[in-house]
Amino acid sequence: MKYPVTKKRNFTEELHGKQVADPYRWLEKIETEEVGKWVSEQNKFSKKFLRDGAAYDKILKELKKIWYYSSQNAPSVKGGKYFYLANDGTQNHNILYVKESLDAPPRILLDPNKWSKDGSSSLSVLYISDDGKYLVYGISRSGSDWQDIKILDVEKTKDLPETLKWCRFTFVSWKKDSSGFFYNRFPEETSVPPEDRINYSKVYFHELNSDQSQDVLIFEDNKNKEQDFYPVVTYDGEYLLIFAGIGTDNKNLVYVRKLIENKRFIRLIPDFEAEYTYVYNIGDIFFFKTDLNAPFGKIVSIDLKNPSEKAWKEVVPETRNKLLNATTAGEKFILEYLYDAHSVLKIYSLEGKLLNEIQLPGLGTVLGISGEPDLKDIYFKYTSFTYPGIVYQYDINRNEMKEFSRDGLSVDQSEFTIERLIAVSKDGTKVPYFLVRGKSVERNGSNPTILYGYGGFNIPETPSFSVSLYYWLKKGGIYALANLRGGGEFGEVWHKGGMLGNKQNVFEDFIAVAQSLIENGFTQKEKLAIRGGSNGGLLTGACMIQKPELFGAVVCQVGVLDMLRYHKWTVGRYWIPEYGDPENKEHFQFLYAYSPVHNVKKGVKYPPVLITTADTDDRVYPAHSFKFAAELQEKSSGESPVLLRIEEKAGHGHGKSLSKLVEQASDIYSFLNKTLGLEG
Repeated sequence: MKYPVTKKRNFTEELHGKQVADPYRWLEKIETEEVGKWVSEQNKFSKKFLRDGAAYDKILKELKKIWYYSSQNAPSVKGGKYFYLANDGTQNHNILYVKESLDAPPRILLDPNKWSKDGSSSLSVLYISDDGKYLVYGISRSGSDWQDIKILDVEKTKDLPETLKWCRFTFVSWKKDSSGFFYNRFPEETSVPPEDRINYSKVYFHELNSDQSQDVLIFEDNKNKEQDFYPVVTYDGEYLLIFAGIGTDNKNLVYVRKLIENKRFIRLIPDFEAEYTYVYNIGDIFFFKTDLNAPFGKIVSIDLKNPSEKAWKEVVPETRNKLLNATTAGEKFILEYLYDAHSVLKIYSLEGKLLNEIQLPGLGTVLGISGEPDLKDIYFKYTSFTYPGIVYQYDINRNEMKEFSRDGLSVDQSEFTIERLIAVSKDGTKVPYFLVRGKSVERNGSNPTILYGYGGFNIPETPSFSVSLYYWLKKGGIYALANLRGGGEFGEVWHKGGMLGNKQNVFEDFIAVAQSLIENGFTQKEKLAIRGGSNGGLLTGACMIQKPELFGAVVCQVGVLDMLRYHKWTVGRYWIPEYGDPENKEHFQFLYAYSPVHNVKKGVKYPPVLITTADTDDRVYPAHSFKFAAELQEKSSGESPVLLRIEEKAGHGHGKSLSKLVEQASDIYSFLNKTLGLEG
């Protein structure tokens, strides 16, 4: 492969007594003309490979044919109005609608498709006031995590004059009277050094129809600048809670005060020992979901008059399955558990008595439970590998569920089979995975197969529908989804088994699933592709470096790939609790041992790899992908291509337009067709 020229510059630095070469550090300066030219040449090279020939056009046409279908999310009911996002199947972004009642005609509130001609502006956050009169929404540009916050008058369908700036990972909580809301944000750009732009999180109160400069500071802790805060007003409107966390660590502190009293906050949860999520309160009695001394989660009640941990009451005890989400509707708890990595919904009384289990269609995932404490109906969307999406309405009092809406793509469930299988990792740990295939696909050891994984940040991988996956299955491909350590499928012990110094376990788990697919006759290494994004990009990058002979192709998307400098870029410092601190000598040892950028070996025949990133990704810095591609293009032997695809005016993935999603999927399947030998 004759790649574009990439300059190699002699640069070495000593880290914890070790000389570490970094010849492509100049690629970190992504804003320079030199790097811009290099990016352009890499894109041109990759597109020629991916789009040369009739196969790409055919794939693009076929994907468009099935991708453009109507869809709707579960509605939120506020002030008797029904708010929901929907798409007719051809729009780049979902449109926000409101209905004054269930039988009323819908009215458009927000149409992000009109915000930019190229679809690069998108709707990010959305918070509706309890009376349904106003809503706060965020506008993200080019996929950025930074957003402008606007306020819409629902009745007039008109924005209020103010715009809130310096918002990133912002939570909003309305006052009960809708006079304003509490929100968290970062300092103004010029008020702190550049390295502190994502430090000094503070909580403010914004009164409607006022300039942001008049916002009232509610909470800060400048002595602990790396703590992040988000506000929650209780359902009864009586209290304000402030949750404090550090990066992506699940553990948090909780502060509380009565809104009417404007006194100092009480530190309700004083230590970073566990995760706490507010569920409900009855006066001074607060219900929290927590994993304190309960790795799978439980519900406890805390009396503000006697908040000592010894006085807490266990309302819903821990079970053998992970308690993923908890909400309240109809004066009852709706609890979502993960049973072997699929959703189960259970209804409990506020006293902790099990009342009902909601019967779901099968092994799938519940998306976005919408309910209010004083309403008896809840709404949620159900999806699975072969279920495009169904919104259900459930009456809690009658234990009755009915279909509310259905996405517009029809899939014949009888064509496919979903299996639950087990691989055994290097240390003997059993690693479960889902396997999805057409019923006509034989176990002949030669099927093209995609193995997907993530394995980090306590995030569970569960069955969900993807048009891209459906296309692959219709073409006769097999799809495997691995439930790796580091993820959130099986409680905090499972998560800790794949973080910090245990990160190598995640790679061993993924390799074990790949070997299981081959040993069980589903595929062979020449037909096996691995795919992952973000932390999953790290997963695929590390596994291809450690076991290059095991895979036929690799799709590494927006990956965290330079583990010695990740903490220096964008929001990388948030991930230190998960990955470790490269400035710490002990952490440096295990980070350096698996860092993909630093472990590419000269003369090794690596499998074909497609590395994707985006020019304005401000979560995982594009230089991760740039440096990894440069190392592989220089050192990999053989004819296997190393391709770098850089999306323009796009970020980490959220808010990406429909047209960009289809184009990206077409490039990926063109790559797999050519590298797995599926073409011609």
